[in-house]
Formats: sequence, structure tokens, C-alpha cells
Amino acid sequence: MPVAIDRTLAQQIVDTVHSVCGQPVNFIREDGIILASTRNERIGTLHEAGRAAARSGTVQEVTANRHSEKSQPGINLPILHNGQLVAVIGITGDPAGVRRYAHLAERITLLLLREQELSEYNRTQADKRRYAMDALLKPGSGDPAYLAELLRAFGVDPDTPKHLVLLRLTPGEGQTLSGLEAKAEALCRNIGAALYHFYYPDELAAVLDAARLSRARQALLSFAQAQQGCCRVGVGKQTPLGELAASYTAARAACRSIAPGAAPYALFDDLSWELVLADLQPGTRTALLHKTLDPLPEKDRALLRVYFEQDLSLQKTCAALFIHKNTLQYRLNRIAEYCGLNPRSFRDAALLYLALQADDN
Repeated sequence: MPVAIDRTLAQQIVDTVHSVCGQPVNFIREDGIILASTRNERIGTLHEAGRAAARSGTVQEVTANRHSEKSQPGINLPILHNGQLVAVIGITGDPAGVRRYAHLAERITLLLLREQELSEYNRTQADKRRYAMDALLKPGSGDPAYLAELLRAFGVDPDTPKHLVLLRLTPGEGQTLSGLEAKAEALCRNIGAALYHFYYPDELAAVLDAARLSRARQALLSFAQAQQGCCRVGVGKQTPLGELAASYTAARAACRSIAPGAAPYALFDDLSWELVLADLQPGTRTALLHKTLDPLPEKDRALLRVYFEQDLSLQKTCAALFIHKNTLQYRLNRIAEYCGLNPRSFRDAALLYLALQADDN
């Protein structure tokens, strides 16, 4: 397919070539009409030598004794891209003096065309990734046949279980969101997650084969740690591809469960009480702490943390704290008096444990 060159790109090519050679430059269409020029008055006019170069496919030089009103002295170079003529670049001046710029002008033109192609390709690929991700996360919203085609193009096997990997990006001082997003996208490609999309303002969602997770886990954690608080990674539960929306919901819960200062990576399948805490509204969390821990001084809270770490074992707690069993029993009784919850009762202990976790998070 021929490359579509608009007036803006043509003028960019002209200006870039002119900045190198310092001579007047024209961008000439196949029909000989000047599309862009360093001299505005020439735009839209016929360039006879340029038309001849386009028709013949050969370089046309115009000397001082051969020039006309429609063709000034200079060199006119046909530019071929993928075997097709895309333009003629005309450089005005004595051919002997400007000839050395001809191939440089060709290289500049082809580089700028290639840059446009890559930009259009990347934009097209991004649009396709978004369509596929939206169709997977909102079942029934896309065309099944087109979705299947996109999955094949991105190398996604529809028959293997998947995890939705969610990277929550919050750029810090000296960082840009676009820069952080680019690094996160490169990470996705490196771990084999070719299908991903950034959802404004802060979520990059990626589809990962369940079989790849064990190898990808350390890469995800290392990346998040390297961003120094600017990235959290939540991995959703394993689901069939058609149920990816459920994995996405789980990945968001996993992200919410990550406490400040904790490892910036969470796998939904590894979570338990963290899921409860992640969904606690601020008012509910405050009420929970008020009803449980507010009456307790910090030394009693510290004792409870050790007590729970030792699985409610009096003997192990005494050993860890280097205190006598009678002292521990006295302090546990005092905690029960202060807050009305007995740490040696299973139900009361469970509530106190949850409150401590909420307090720590």
C-alpha cells in the first residue's frame, strides 16, 4: 500500500533537508505539483523537472542554461519506498554544488517515512489491544470473530487458563506517567503478556498465561520495587479466558490489599484477611478500631501481636516475651477488661486480630 504523505509530513521533510543543505527544497508529487517548499509561493505550482523525474524514475538535473520559469537549476531525486514512488525531492542550486546532498535527502525522507509508519503501526496495534481487552473485560461487548482474530494476532491461546495482571502506576517526583507506562508495557512484553492496555488514569491491565506466572512473579515484584513506591502489582485469580473479568476484579482487590511499606506485589490466591481489609470503607475501619483497640495502650497491642504470632499459645508467647505465665495471663485479663474482648476466646481473638491488621495497614 502506498505511504500516505500529508502536507505536514511533506513540510517536515522539506525543512529537515533544508536544515542540512541550506538550499531551497521542494517536495514534489507524482503529478509534478509542489506539495511543500521552503518558498511558500511555489506550493501548488507545477515543477516540470520534478514531474519528469517522477515519470522516468531517474534523477533529473537542471543546469543554468536549461532552466525555465517552472524549473529552477538544481537536482530532482525520485524517492522510492517499498518499490513505489512516494515523492520527488528537488534541491535548488548549481547541480555540481547540491549533488552531494541528494542521497542525504533521500535518507532523511525515508527515515521520516519510516518513523510515520512505525507511529501509525503502533497506534493501530494499541487500538487493537484496547478492543481485545475491552471485549474480554466486558463480555458481550465485542464481535466474537474479530476478537478471535485479534487473540491469534497477539499470540493469546483462548484454551489455556489466565491471570489478569494489574499494575497501578502513580508517578512520583521527577517521573512522568507516560515514561512509567512505557516501562510497564516493556515489562509486560518481557514476561510474555503480549495483550495489555493502559486504562486512564493509573491502571495497566495485562493478560498472562497461568503457566507463566511462576516465572513472571519475581520480575513483577522486582519491577514494582524498583519504582520506589510508584507501582503496585495485583494478580487476579486464575480463570478461563472467557471469565477474565472475574480475574480483573480479583486483581483490583489484590492491589487494594497492599499496605504502605509492604511488598508492592499481591497475588489474590495468597490473600485471606487482606481481602476483608481491602474492602473496608474508611468509616468502617475507624469504627472497628474504636470498638476494639482504642482503649488499649501500645504495649498491650504489642503483646497481642506476639500472642497472635504464636498462635495463641501461652507457653510460646511467654518464651518470646521472656515473661512468666502468670504475668501473661494477668495482662490478657487486663486487655479483656479494657476493651471487653477476651483474647483467649476464639471469636473475640479473631476480631482483635482483624483490628490489629487494620491498624497496621
